Amino acid sequence: MVTSRWNCVFESDLFSPGIGAAPTPAATHLLQITRLLRLDVETLAGGHGGVGPFDELVRAVGVSGENQPALASPPPPQPPLFSMRH
Repeated sequence: MVTSRWNCVFESDLFSPGIGAAPTPAATHLLQITRLLRLDVETLAGGHGGVGPFDELVRAVGVSGENQPALASPPPPQPPLFSMRH
């Protein structure tokens, strides 16, 4: 979940901010997806209590662009499966 008002991403089990966690494939994917979507993230809030700066994820993954699989472009938007409109 992204909160644009506070430039914060809430995530659970992808990366544990605030504890010096080691990077995982899920953490790498989280970083890639935030960049692909051009999200302006300053803070990560972990679902299990850890909170830390987004730069902690960047440092943990060691992003310089090398040795990371590229993500495909996101698919085009699809119409909703259902509508709440009456």
